[in-house]
Amino acid sequence: MHVDITLDEPFENVILWTFVGTIGIMDYMPPLNDSIGRAMTDPDTRYDAIANLGMAMPLPNRPFRYIAQPVVGAPHNFRFVVCVINNPLTNALIATTLGRDPLLKERFFVVSSLEQAAQLIRDSRAG
Repeated sequence: MHVDITLDEPFENVILWTFVGTIGIMDYMPPLNDSIGRAMTDPDTRYDAIANLGMAMPLPNRPFRYIAQPVVGAPHNFRFVVCVINNPLTNALIATTLGRDPLLKERFFVVSSLEQAAQLIRDSRAG
């Protein structure tokens, strides 16, 4: 597994995580830490992340709460993590474990396309 971390054009300060191959829960940590680190070094700028999992299926080598803890503890300017998931089983797994977490309800979202992720962030930034 590897993950590409890029700034998503045309959005300013939206970090796109593109996962390739088999994904373990701990594979989310490097891009999450990178994104939170960017937000911490630039506290006056809003940052969001899009995690593009595509059809990938995460292998739960740790509880899903491992992902939630850094998101909940992230600085105020790191606002959203939007997961793009095209695999129905992965969608159900993530949506039921993390999507219903009351601590994440305003910061973590699951959608089925990059366009939906971009629109969610765009709408949030507009108003």
